[in-house]
Formats: sequence, structure tokens, C-alpha cells
Amino acid sequence: MSDERIRTNITLPKYHHDWLKLWAWAKGTGFTTLAGNIVAARVEANRDDIIVMLSYRAAQMGITVDDLIAQILSE
Repeated sequence: MSDERIRTNITLPKYHHDWLKLWAWAKGTGFTTLAGNIVAARVEANRDDIIVMLSYRAAQMGITVDDLIAQILSE
């Protein structure tokens, strides 16, 4: 896992944005820091499921999972 950071934009419903802002304030952390940490934690928690989905799709396409990952990441 790399320590490289990539900035991205996400769209949240105002309701969730407001609750995330309140949560960040209550934790004494920045809004974007907390949002990034939440997304990273969910990706890690679902990594095995993501691999299963990619394996299924790669098999449908007749390519290896590594080739599919390379294709997706090069887009």
C-alpha cells in the first residue's frame, strides 16, 4: 500500500454532508480527513468482495484478473 495521496471529489446528499461535518467537529478532525478515512476503511473492509467481483468479470471477459485491473487503472 502506497502513502501517495490522490485528491478526488465526491458528492454527498446535504443530510450526510451535515452529519459528517458534525462528526468531524466532535472528533476534533478535519472534514476531508474524516471523509478520506471513512472511504479508505470501507474499501479495505470490502477488498475481498471486490476481488471476487473482479474475478467474475475477468472470467466473463476471458482475461486474467491482473489484466482487468491493469485495464481499469489505466483508464
